[in-house]
Amino acid sequence: MTEGESPLGQALQRLALMQESTTALQRQQSEALLVIASSQREDRALLRELLQRPAAREAEPVTNPARPPQIALQKMSADDDPEAYLDIFEGTAAACGWPEEEWAVRLLPLLAGAAQLAAHSLPASDRHEYKQLRRAILDRLGSTPEGHRRRFRALPFEDAGRPFSYAKQLLDAARRWLQPGMRSAEDVMEQVALEQFVAGLPSSTANWV
Repeated sequence: MTEGESPLGQALQRLALMQESTTALQRQQSEALLVIASSQREDRALLRELLQRPAAREAEPVTNPARPPQIALQKMSADDDPEAYLDIFEGTAAACGWPEEEWAVRLLPLLAGAAQLAAHSLPASDRHEYKQLRRAILDRLGSTPEGHRRRFRALPFEDAGRPFSYAKQLLDAARRWLQPGMRSAEDVMEQVALEQFVAGLPSSTANWV
């Protein structure tokens, strides 16, 4: 910004920068869609290969226990809680006896929307690694400690409808934010104190914390 530039000139300059950012974002989205289309074909081919691969096991006698059940999973929707959906997927995968190295390939066709974009933003090697895939999905959809903290602070009663449901949703968000099962009481206390500290700062200072 040059010295002495008029307010109108400054505003026009900011608008030009915003337009450039919007154009760049649209270009990135178009490129992402092309990557998704290409990687979906690769994923389907890999899934077909895995499903058609003959089982390397000896013939089982009739007296052997029944094979694990094969359970059909619904595609993830925008209304699904991503963390809960992935937990259900993992439970289903374990119940069906799927090898963990197949989990990512079996999950990919079930993804949609932002979760699908998160998956296809990963390199191919990470996209077929379940732990990397799970982390990318949760980060993209805000299912992180910071995302749960914001949900805890902003959740309105109207979204729950009833006091019991409201309390349950608040407790769920608080647990996912503070993670008491993974942190000590001292760590949880420091996390709450840090949030209050940042909230009490002037906005110009808080932006730098």
